[in-house]
Amino acid sequence: MTQPPTQMAKNFYQVIKSAPKGRYKGIKRNYEVEDLLKLRGSIDIDYTLATRGANKLWQLLHTEPYIAALGALTGNQAVQMVRAGLKAIYLSGWQVAADANSAGDMYPDQSLYPCNSGPDLARRINRALRRADQVECVEAEDYTAQRDWYVPIVADAEAGFGGALNCFELTKAYIESGVSGVHFEDQLGSEKKCGHMGGKVLIPTSQHIRHLNAARLAADVCGVPTIIVARTDAESARLLTTDIDERDHPFIDRSAGRTAEGYFRLRDDNAIQSCIERAKYYAPYCDLIWMETSYPKLSMAREFAEGVHKEYPDKLLHLRPSDMEKFQKELGAMGFKYQFITLAGFHTNNFSMFDLARNYRERGMAAYSELQEQEFAAEKHGYTAVKHQREVGTGYFDYVGLAAAGGVSSTTALKDSTEEAQFYTPTASADEDEIVKITAPETPGDERVLTPDALRFLRDLHNKFEMRRQSLLAQRKILQHKLDEGDYFPDFDPNTEALRADSGWSSQAEIPLDLQDRRVEITGPTDRKMVINAMNSGAKVFMADFEDANSPTWRNQIEGQINLQDAIRGQIHYVNPVTKQEYTLKQDTAALKIRPRGWHLPEKHVLINEKPISASIFDFGLYLFHNAKALKEKGSGPYFYLPKLENAQEAKLWADVFGHAEHLMGLPHGTIKCTVLIEHLLATFQMDEIVHALKDYVVGINCGRWDYIFSYIKVFRNHRKFLLPDRFLITMTSDFLRAYTLLSIKVAHQRNIFAMGHDGTWVAHPGLVPVAREVFDQIMQGPNQIGKQLKTFQTDNQRLTMPPEGVRTEAGFRRNISITLGYMDSWLRGIGCVPLYNLMEDAATAEISRTQLWQWLRHEARLEDGRTIDPQLVKMTIASETERRLVRAGSVVNRIPEASELLEKFVLEPELSDFLTLDAYAQILQHKLDEGDYFPDFDPNTEALRADSGWSSQAEIPLDLQDRRVEITGPTDRKMVINAMNSGAKVFMADFEDANSPTWRNQIEGQINLQDAIRGQIHYVNPVTKQEYTLKQDTAALKIRPRGWHLPEKHVLINEKPISASIFDFGLYLFHNAKALKEKGSGPYFYLPKLENAQEARLWADIGKQLKTFQTDNQRLTMPPEGVRTEAGFRRNISITLGYMDSWLRGIGCVPLYNLMEDAATAEISRTQLWQWLRHEARLEDGRTIDPQLVKMTIASETERRLVRAGSVVNRIPEASELLEKFVLEPELSDFLTLDAYDKLVSQGK
Repeated sequence: MTQPPTQMAKNFYQVIKSAPKGRYKGIKRNYEVEDLLKLRGSIDIDYTLATRGANKLWQLLHTEPYIAALGALTGNQAVQMVRAGLKAIYLSGWQVAADANSAGDMYPDQSLYPCNSGPDLARRINRALRRADQVECVEAEDYTAQRDWYVPIVADAEAGFGGALNCFELTKAYIESGVSGVHFEDQLGSEKKCGHMGGKVLIPTSQHIRHLNAARLAADVCGVPTIIVARTDAESARLLTTDIDERDHPFIDRSAGRTAEGYFRLRDDNAIQSCIERAKYYAPYCDLIWMETSYPKLSMAREFAEGVHKEYPDKLLHLRPSDMEKFQKELGAMGFKYQFITLAGFHTNNFSMFDLARNYRERGMAAYSELQEQEFAAEKHGYTAVKHQREVGTGYFDYVGLAAAGGVSSTTALKDSTEEAQFYTPTASADEDEIVKITAPETPGDERVLTPDALRFLRDLHNKFEMRRQSLLAQRKILQHKLDEGDYFPDFDPNTEALRADSGWSSQAEIPLDLQDRRVEITGPTDRKMVINAMNSGAKVFMADFEDANSPTWRNQIEGQINLQDAIRGQIHYVNPVTKQEYTLKQDTAALKIRPRGWHLPEKHVLINEKPISASIFDFGLYLFHNAKALKEKGSGPYFYLPKLENAQEAKLWADVFGHAEHLMGLPHGTIKCTVLIEHLLATFQMDEIVHALKDYVVGINCGRWDYIFSYIKVFRNHRKFLLPDRFLITMTSDFLRAYTLLSIKVAHQRNIFAMGHDGTWVAHPGLVPVAREVFDQIMQGPNQIGKQLKTFQTDNQRLTMPPEGVRTEAGFRRNISITLGYMDSWLRGIGCVPLYNLMEDAATAEISRTQLWQWLRHEARLEDGRTIDPQLVKMTIASETERRLVRAGSVVNRIPEASELLEKFVLEPELSDFLTLDAYAQILQHKLDEGDYFPDFDPNTEALRADSGWSSQAEIPLDLQDRRVEITGPTDRKMVINAMNSGAKVFMADFEDANSPTWRNQIEGQINLQDAIRGQIHYVNPVTKQEYTLKQDTAALKIRPRGWHLPEKHVLINEKPISASIFDFGLYLFHNAKALKEKGSGPYFYLPKLENAQEARLWADIGKQLKTFQTDNQRLTMPPEGVRTEAGFRRNISITLGYMDSWLRGIGCVPLYNLMEDAATAEISRTQLWQWLRHEARLEDGRTIDPQLVKMTIASETERRLVRAGSVVNRIPEASELLEKFVLEPELSDFLTLDAYDKLVSQGK
């Protein structure tokens, strides 16, 4: 329980604190916050299950295409649904009436049962799920369930069992039972019927709004963001209680008279419109809208969805797919996000028992034996109820008895039971090797690492710990939100004060001989030469880095593992391809420690059950699996550095991963050793707790300066008070860093482990090893100085977070940009460690540079010279540094333009990204181009629709579109609009898309020109010849081609996000011109471009001659034509794209080239054909292979030719050339060149 707020809250988010940001967007309440506070009472009661479920359901509604649920009749049915992988459960009023009500009787679905029956069933379901969770936890080594059992429940509140007060109380009862959402229907409660029955009576629209408002009030009083669903039965209900509400009048059949009970009769011809209107009135008061239908019609669902979304485009919809046959995906795309089968529990229960009874009568025990065989077969899919004693919690209560008896009991139930005897062997698991999928191309030698046994090992680790990892990552975000809002400030945890104060405990991990002396450690990536040089360097330890010093390309990860395997076995060697110098290992080498990637990173090339494995598990698991025993035989062991930990829970996860991995491999407990990097501000306050969590494995902690400062900026990103000065003014003598380092030494030595950075240091180059070693040799006589204690040192959260003083200089600002550009350029090329400004920069230093830039911009920091850091200064300086680096790079292959684009995104984004490497990772993935998973074909699900010749477009063809034998197309500049409309063509397609360069001026002036043309007010005077152009009397009909769905209009932001370019072009034109066009006898006509499927279309647009006898198939539709590839065609593709892009970047979207009018479409085919020819190493007619060198050489030649022809005329040929080379050489084909190049127009203010 929590105390109510002491001050009067100002909005509903302040009193319903568990509601996520944006949860109540568009929601209307007919009461005030003050009303809510009055009704709450003197203390707030926490409804954990209901709150957790409501927020989870809300997240699923906004992240899943749709949520599929089944109606549960019992708690055990719900358990099986969750075990099978369903993400939500439905509680059906029909099923409650039939066989799950507190009266213990059987009823039809007419609200005849006691109203507490639904909440009672919800409580039983949640208790069953709780027991399943407890059973899994008591069996697990880490006391954690394998899955999240507490899935959201949406419950049927019927018609509320009365008026608004009944709805209020029923909603509260459901919340108390742990329900996540409730739905209310707009029927009269006393006459309530199943949606498929007759005799339904509607209540007035206003009355149902009161019911919904009462339900929301109940949820608010409980402090729970419950999902409120409004159901309307207006499609099949033919009666209405009263005509008191004028909104219901258009749907009353006055001519039919009233019924004997006095009810009004409703019209049959506009029932769907009645549903839509009611849904729109309910929309502000609910989270989802449900239309109950009497017959399964997809068209009805579409009409309803479109009708609601016209006024409430973001409103989610709710539906029962038993009424909608097999169209779940189509319905999900329409916005029907929650789909359920109401009577799944009833029919499963009845049929399965009937089937068994019938077979038992005929064949006796054989029938039951067959049922058990089916159960055994289902075990490989996760079914566990075959062990029925375990399923209901016998083992759990055995553990309760043991705990109560002090650990000794002779009366446990499961031991020596028949179940133990029958099911002694572990649950059979299928050969699930196929569940692990490698998405990257195979290279000879990879099979050494990616063995079937190794992949099974990874799979086991993933299945056991992935859900927990995701939960911890979610907790990071929750805590960061509290930090951002000022609800939390970093401090030591009072709950673990006793643990910190207890000096009697220390790490239980024995420090191995080869880790006793760590005065100098060398760090670096895992390429072959580095591994040899680092191990030969004379350093005591080599930290082979899969993290900050590594760019996580697939080849880097796999080859790194191979290199370490070879090094451990003494089989590694390397020959410099230029000097031919050979590198081999010396006899005495450094001990190996591996730094896997952090918990936040995925390895997207390895999918398990179609989800990427944790990069931490991947790096750790492969290394341990292949090398643990070989290392033990050498007298060493598997040693790890653990990065990016933020708290003790994340350390405990590593400890449990270590323990489980040792168990799987048969290694003695504690074989693995680790050092923890304390490189996050929050981890500083839990150093003791982190060491304690890893006490069986930890031999040291290490201070990571750059990542620590990076985390400082992240933690305090929303608070100006913590603005930092220039990065290079923040030294280890800064008060907050000094306190952090002294605390780390105190904790480490008190717990008998190394304090790295103090008991030893890191170097990044072999040449620095003797220099660093000499310093430590002078002051450290023995192998280490763990025995030195800092018992008197004390600190607090103020000192640990005090920002250092200092200035922000232009040099520091520019250097941050330059460092991040340089590092990201290398990182995108697969190099994770780069020398910049005489320092070895890795991801940590790039992170601090870009977060500091973000922080300075976010808080409008001032430079030393008085200038404010604003977006313009950031963009200008990034552009300047980008140009400087491009000039220096010359013709050397680089990724500077992409690095520049990423840096600008990272610095200008409104919310700070957690890690630049996480966001940029997608750009270095080994692309999957032609997996063969799909081949274009007609959709078998719509075969009946295609074969049905009885339907046609319902759009009436207007008079001015009856004759379309000649249409003229072109951009929307003033002269073109006049000439095209005067041309004699029947239709002018005014093009905002392919014939247009989408500068801001082109878009706005195009809209103005069309407005003037429609109103007959357009004219144009040639500035040179003074010729005047005006419209004739008889002009072409106007059709507008807006830009495609893929394009944004970045000059118009709504909630800080760009509007769709399609919506922008279409919306402005329609809004300003629809009525004027209608008055002229015309209308708003559009060409819809770039559609890829029926879901994107949502209308039938093409009316052409029906070729009824023509037949085709996917082979004929995809058969490539025969022909040769000539040098002339190759060069012409390059020339066309160069010429078009040069014009496009200057704001011209339609260009005459080679006696043809070229637009974006022809440029697209030219550049995609070039990409295709290069991708597949096509041969020209003269026998030459199209390779990168030929492409670059020909682009350079054509660029030079065009520059010579252009002379002094302003052009954008060099940029066009750069873009073309990028488009053709990129490993994965870009969707649209205009999409990628659009940012250049925006950045130039066009």
